[in-house]
Amino acid sequence: MALLLLALLAVTTAALRAAALGDGTGPTDVPYVEAFLGRKPPEPQQWNTFLRENLEPDLAPWRARAPLRTAEVVRQFEAFKEFYKGPAALQLVLIYNNTVYWLDRPDPNGPEPDMTWASMYIVKLHRKLTAALQSGRVQLPNCLFIYVTDDNVFRFGDPRRNQTAPHFALMKAVGVPGGGADLDILLPQMRDVSDSLHMVPWPLKTDLAFFRGVPTCTGKWIERYGYLDSCSRVVLSYYTDRDTKAGNGTVLDVAITEPFQYRAAENSSVAYLPPVKPAVPIPQWSRYKWLLNLEGVVAAYRLSQLMTVNSLVLFQRVPYIEYFYRSIQPWQHYVPFWNATGTDGQLRGMDDVYDVVRELRRLDAQEPAKIQQIIANAQTFAARFLTNHMRIAYYKAALEQYKSLFPDMDAYIAQTLLPELGAKGWRI
Repeated sequence: MALLLLALLAVTTAALRAAALGDGTGPTDVPYVEAFLGRKPPEPQQWNTFLRENLEPDLAPWRARAPLRTAEVVRQFEAFKEFYKGPAALQLVLIYNNTVYWLDRPDPNGPEPDMTWASMYIVKLHRKLTAALQSGRVQLPNCLFIYVTDDNVFRFGDPRRNQTAPHFALMKAVGVPGGGADLDILLPQMRDVSDSLHMVPWPLKTDLAFFRGVPTCTGKWIERYGYLDSCSRVVLSYYTDRDTKAGNGTVLDVAITEPFQYRAAENSSVAYLPPVKPAVPIPQWSRYKWLLNLEGVVAAYRLSQLMTVNSLVLFQRVPYIEYFYRSIQPWQHYVPFWNATGTDGQLRGMDDVYDVVRELRRLDAQEPAKIQQIIANAQTFAARFLTNHMRIAYYKAALEQYKSLFPDMDAYIAQTLLPELGAKGWRI
């Protein structure tokens, strides 16, 4: 009976593979499982370690300057507005009696934020945070803070600025020349978040490194590689098309979903512009063994979503971090590539992904448990720390610690800020 069951399983698996891959449509017919994660928090010791690895390094420079004055938050906000002309991504925020107020909005007492004056990240945060507050599940301290959702091109937290108060941001630079690590206190973005795990049986996955996305890039690699348009999303899309046309499309399945507008007329990294293909939702990426996390204008907010998939994430090295990056490690949660160092100690070129995939295939054949352990580590980490529920918990921890830097904050809000807002027509 056992042998019969094994034989039936083998036949079924082969039939599924043939149905999925044998009709010329690629892996698009392979079913995937979506498993909702719920709201189970990590163990207290795990959560405290996570905060110590991520929140504490952001707070440390400001703890050294404490006690801080709340009036400096307003002054710092006005200073930012002097050089930054994108108000949708820069807001002064008041949390009062468990309600969120966006103080630089054009219409006091108006409806929830919309994209006429607020960035998509502010819109998403407001909806999710307000829902949590109104449910009674979360209690936030009364506090005043600066919230930046810009891609960090302007480096609000550049330590060379004369900053008198901290601000919150979604991304910051840690490895760019000049000034050292930025002084932003990082918070989770609430727009691109998955509360589910996505899984396809490993034998049914397509053995290619997959990516779909718009052709954005940091522009940080011109000096390193010598091309004026060194953009990983475009270069790897070009490699994919080049290899396919040569009959050797056995490593990459990368494509941009919009035309690339910035190809250099001379000294370009690509011989021609790669074709545009349709976008693919993240759950469907689970049909591939290897998933590429490629930079955007800075880093991309895609990594936490890719970590929910039971595929291995290949992470492009970038000089930017999100709030959780300091808890994940190469070859434990992901495999790094791009600007990688070879066994001879020399930096590789933009095509080092081929060597990385070759090594991963070797491990998959000879030591498959190592591949599966990295994937399991990533999924476990995402399930434990990166859900919507735990991101809201991170906001609570960050705002509580932030407020502790300002011993006068309650008095300033009650005696100065609320009367000023009342005079402007705010109903708080």
